Amino acid sequence: MQEKFDEWNEIKKQINSSQTLKYPSVGKIYWCSVGYNVGREVYGNKTGFMFYKFKDNQGREQVALLAQAKSYDIKRIMQYLGKVDKKDLRIIRERVFEKIIGGK
Repeated sequence: MQEKFDEWNEIKKQINSSQTLKYPSVGKIYWCSVGYNVGREVYGNKTGFMFYKFKDNQGREQVALLAQAKSYDIKRIMQYLGKVDKKDLRIIRERVFEKIIGGK
């Protein structure tokens, strides 16, 4: 496992020093380079975590892992994948608010 962390550290250095002209916007789906999970972080094959399945504007199935939502620096964006329609984006926001933030 240590080798993976060392390898990721080299990739992370490259990402950090890269210049970016990417301007993300709400409702767009991006592939980001976030590195290896540590400790009890979920890779996606466990049960009991909150998610929302939807299809993007290109008809591909996507999954929003609600419990793992967080902010990332735009330097981590690798490529644009598609867009979430307004209905699904509203549902994702409502579920994050209800289940993560603790709203009504």
